[in-house]
Amino acid sequence: MDARVLAVVAAHQESGRIAATVTALRGLVDEVVVVDDGSTDTTSWDALVAGASVLRATRRRGKGRAIEE
Repeated sequence: MDARVLAVVAAHQESGRIAATVTALRGLVDEVVVVDDGSTDTTSWDALVAGASVLRATRRRGKGRAIEE
């Protein structure tokens, strides 16, 4: 079985930075997953367009809880 490397990024209101983060990580890992912690901006969309898989919380739970879930 081949090992895969996954980057999990918790994000809240990061529309101005998330695309660059995802782009940089995609060069280092097999898959990038952004956990959007209830953002009201375009964080989820920007991450998706940059190539990440996106999980979105409907309300803010905090960085630790976002990663746990």
